[in-house]
Amino acid sequence: MDTVQVTALEGQLGSLLESIKEKDTLESWDAVGSVCRSIANSLRTRGEGADTHTLLGKSSLPQNLASLITLALHGSPYPSDEYTAPIFEMLRVSANLCLDHDPNRGYILEAGLPQVIVSLLEGYAERTSSPATIVPLDLSIAHLHVVRTAIGVLLNASLGYDAVKFRLISLETAVTIIKLSATIYPPMSWLGITFDETTKEAWTLRSGISSWAWRTVSELKDTKDDPKDESTRQILGPDVLPWVTPALSRFMPPYEIAANPSLLSDSSFYTNLVNTDFETLEETCTLLESLSLDVEDIRLALARGYCFPAEHLGVSCFKTMVDFIEDGSYPPTWNHPTISRDDRERKEKKFNICKAALINLAASHRDDLVICASLSLGNLSRREKTSTALLSSPISLAPVLASDHFFSPSTDVKLKHGILGLLKHIAQSSNVSPIIPRSLADAHIVQKINESAIWDEGGDAMAVIVQLNAIGVVKHLCNADVEHAIAAALPPPGADPDYKTALQKIMALVSRSDSVPIKSEGTRVLVNVIRTVLLRRNASLPSSARIPADKDKQQAIDTVMTPDNLNALSAFLARSGKFPILINEGVVAFNLICTQKGGANLVLDAILAPIQDGTIPEATHLSPVGSDGSSPLSPTAKKPFVARTALEMIANALRNVDNPAVYPIEIRANICTFLVQDATRLVLEKIREAKNEKEELLTNAATKVLEYWKSA
Repeated sequence: MDTVQVTALEGQLGSLLESIKEKDTLESWDAVGSVCRSIANSLRTRGEGADTHTLLGKSSLPQNLASLITLALHGSPYPSDEYTAPIFEMLRVSANLCLDHDPNRGYILEAGLPQVIVSLLEGYAERTSSPATIVPLDLSIAHLHVVRTAIGVLLNASLGYDAVKFRLISLETAVTIIKLSATIYPPMSWLGITFDETTKEAWTLRSGISSWAWRTVSELKDTKDDPKDESTRQILGPDVLPWVTPALSRFMPPYEIAANPSLLSDSSFYTNLVNTDFETLEETCTLLESLSLDVEDIRLALARGYCFPAEHLGVSCFKTMVDFIEDGSYPPTWNHPTISRDDRERKEKKFNICKAALINLAASHRDDLVICASLSLGNLSRREKTSTALLSSPISLAPVLASDHFFSPSTDVKLKHGILGLLKHIAQSSNVSPIIPRSLADAHIVQKINESAIWDEGGDAMAVIVQLNAIGVVKHLCNADVEHAIAAALPPPGADPDYKTALQKIMALVSRSDSVPIKSEGTRVLVNVIRTVLLRRNASLPSSARIPADKDKQQAIDTVMTPDNLNALSAFLARSGKFPILINEGVVAFNLICTQKGGANLVLDAILAPIQDGTIPEATHLSPVGSDGSSPLSPTAKKPFVARTALEMIANALRNVDNPAVYPIEIRANICTFLVQDATRLVLEKIREAKNEKEELLTNAATKVLEYWKSA
């Protein structure tokens, strides 16, 4: 057809559009179908003469097609039967117009034609039933022609042309296409159907829709990122899962329905359906693999859906994947003379590859299940009764929570985060529930955490919250139980001479970290080890408790009494003016160290040493995460005192004036029993002379210190 004829047809279509706007009749639409059929046929080939494709692309044809398709719907989501023929022909024109023709792809995009076609497909998608159904969507041959050709237009328009791809991705076209494909062609749903020429035509169309749908989705997946639109980075989200995973169940026994004999008589048709089934399986597994690896939301959605099927419209997506891994098998449809031996072996090999891909994903998703479960249990375990129940017989989670799978150095940091968050909530109840520290001691939890590389220097790139949760677990357990305190301070029996203990690693992290919570909470582990080992008496332990040997306790204290540890404790005390509880913890730890041989000299050197700038940030920013009772007792906006030495902070707390936090009498009394420095004599004398009856405990403590100094 020459350019004159094509131009005349294009003009005729424009005139029909105007007449339909004024008077909409079936006769007019029949004429539209006839004109478009002629144009589509003329565009099927490219002659050596004039370029009719470019000529029509530059004309008003793309805009007229978009307008006519919209008018043919008459406000409905999909066309009535009498309008399927003209819409089909208009779609043929659109598909042929942009095939291998980038300029025309740009013209139809400017005309909004892809958007109109996506809207048409969305209308059909609204008819889809539950994604788990095996009954194909009931569509006539005419409507199947419309759906297939509409997808064909989008495929032709997007092939290698990113501008169209970006628009289709923004319209979430891939989800729409997958929904239609999944319900129009469920694999092996053709088994048992009696085939005649009509049903063969219908299933040929259904097969074509499935193949074109997967090709279009694959093309959209290959889109480069649009620098102007972050939404193009991922074309599919969790909402696609219930529409793709049911295909896996078609490849699991029992296969109760055999192919109808009427189908077996047409070997070419039979082979086409078998190949379409297998293509769907391959594309499904490929899609699940890529989505799960690339999109965290997909992984978490699969994990949530395992416990809550409503997450995926009632489809147990992850369970379906696992069932396929365990039970999936070669379908009996491959056992037919039309499927050659080589073809069958090729299919079997690819089938095994599909399974292998999902096996890797299942292992990853099991971790996601654990993450979701641990976070959920973590919220519940804030209550002591729940924490105790989780670690009680007959089914204690302690051995599971301490498993090497969770605490291997190679374990994913997100999995460690979930498990440590749960353990931290459980450990917070360890002071009131003897079962908790005992169960976790039996599981060697402190050793497992220590050997997981969480606090190693090479692991500092991991999230601070993970390191902090691990510190929190050890802190609470060391506060509750001597056995845990010793486990933190000493290496396990038979350990390598170079073995670094949990406390050594934590204090090394405190030294090099810029995180205020790490510095604060890490030093509190040191405080708890000192307090628990030196204050806890064996007589106070339950009769069922294992009593650590005195030599182990003494060795633990000897191990922690190092200048570096005491300097860290001084820095902790000097910069904790906003938190009276922390001041008290530091003072008590120093007091206890002084009872040990050589301890007083170490403490004296530490509290007199100037705190280097940068050793620990200003107390105005200090907010110990997860600490019990460590909030300011009297919060105020006034900037707290920042000391140059630990002793200066101790004297300031004892003086208790111009402080943003009020130091209770008990804390100041503890300071009095500790101090032996002349720098505080004047403060003590003022306290004694005040003779405040309400502060009798403090007055008596100050008097005893002064009397001790006088007699010394």
